[in-house]
Amino acid sequence: MTDWVYFQLRETLTQLSWTADRQIAWLNGRLPVDELALDYDGIYPAIWSLREAGWISPELDAVLAEINRLLTVLTDEGDDAWTEEALKANPRWAETRRLASHARALMVNAESSRAAPHASPGPPPPADPPPSRTDPP
Repeated sequence: MTDWVYFQLRETLTQLSWTADRQIAWLNGRLPVDELALDYDGIYPAIWSLREAGWISPELDAVLAEINRLLTVLTDEGDDAWTEEALKANPRWAETRRLASHARALMVNAESSRAAPHASPGPPPPADPPPSRTDPP
């Protein structure tokens, strides 16, 4: 489960760090702006597993908490904070993007200093490839 949470968090932070124009293009008029926050809202409570595994530094944990706080403030601002115009003009969205970008950088730095988790470990490869029908016995 920890690998899944890690990769979901990283993907969500990537989307939150995009420029307003890229976020709007991703939404493509089909999805509401709050879709950007819904994935984060869904994954944030599960990061305890990453803390337990030692995959989240105290600095990253603080940045993630601040992103969560900003998204809550945006929610409290009401519908006006959840428009394409707000993505471009609301300073809280700009700060959310900045923090998400910083969080992604912290994750990348941590990955480079340790073996990054694998998205889908699957079974280990066989020790030797199976013989083909043309291999001599």
